[in-house]
Formats: sequence, C-alpha cells, structure tokens
Amino acid sequence: DVTLPPDWIQAQQPAAARIPQQVRLQLREIDGLDSYDAEVLLGQGRDFIQYYNQVRDTCGDPNRAANWMQQAVVRTVNESGRSLRDFAIPAITLGELLKAIGESHMTTAQAKEIFQHLLSHGGTLQTAIDTLGIRPPDAGRVEEVCRTLLRDHPQIVADYRAGKAQALGALIGAARKIDRTLDPSAVKTKLLELLA
Repeated sequence: DVTLPPDWIQAQQPAAARIPQQVRLQLREIDGLDSYDAEVLLGQGRDFIQYYNQVRDTCGDPNRAANWMQQAVVRTVNESGRSLRDFAIPAITLGELLKAIGESHMTTAQAKEIFQHLLSHGGTLQTAIDTLGIRPPDAGRVEEVCRTLLRDHPQIVADYRAGKAQALGALIGAARKIDRTLDPSAVKTKLLELLA
C-alpha cells in the first residue's frame, strides 16, 4: 500500500480547487459572461470548456459562443445521449459559422439551418453553405420588404405610432413570411429607421 502524507494531500488541494476558479474567472471577468451562463458552461465539464474556448477564439464573440453552446450544443449532446467527443461539428467549424453571423454574411436563421445540416451530414462550413444555397443577407432586400410591409399594413403602422410597440412584432413576422432568409433583427432595425 502507498500512503500519501496528509500535508502533501493538503498542499495539492488548493491547486486543484484553483482550476475551476480560474476558469470561472476567465468566463466572468475576461469573457464577460454573466454568472448564469458561466455556471452552465462550468457545469458541463472540462470538455465543454475546451470546446467553448475554441469556438470563442474562432468567432471572436464570447457571448454568441456561450449562447450557442447552451442552446444548440448542450441540447444536441444531451438528446443524443452521447458525449461531446462524438459531436459531429468540430469547434472550429462552429466558430466559423458564428463568425459569419457576426460579420453579417448570414442570418441566425440561416446559421441554424447550416448547423442542422452539419449535424446530419458533417463536412465543411463552405460545403454546407453551397449545398443549402445560402446567400448573404441583402440589405436592399430588407429595405424593400420593410417598405412593402409599411405600405400594406397601415393599421399596424398606426398602432405602433399610437404607442403600441408590440405592433412591430407583427411586421417582423410578416417579413419572415415574405422571405425567410431575412434576419429579424435587421428587419426590426430597418422598420424602426423607416418609422422614425
């Protein structure tokens, strides 16, 4: 039998305890995540933190990386009953996908479609984009659709101008029915600009 001296064991404990504390500090202080997001990621274990770090480094947006980790990656892994090591999408590929959203090369809706394609078929981000025929959002198209909506829905416009801010949601929903590739946040921004 090997017996470890109690003082040696005690000396190792602070170092072991510091590892999660260091990661927690990185998530909160350096990455700027709120405590809930940080704890959700920490609760998933070391593999998730390493995956998140790669996604964050590639896309350059800690909050977007954390949101997708929680909403897409964790859910998918839990539903499959498999581990993150078996996850079909490499961290760098997911990071590139999220970077494309940040650079307005695609909408969040398009990114979710690509994510599902990558889960089912694997491959590179570009192959998924080509296969699905994803096009970058067209700012001119957003304005065209918004102007059409404002013209065709005078009652909703009147409601909004009368102080019913929620009326804007109906116009955003109508825009998605006209063209599902439109980014709702871009539509909202343009509507607010046109209604100002």
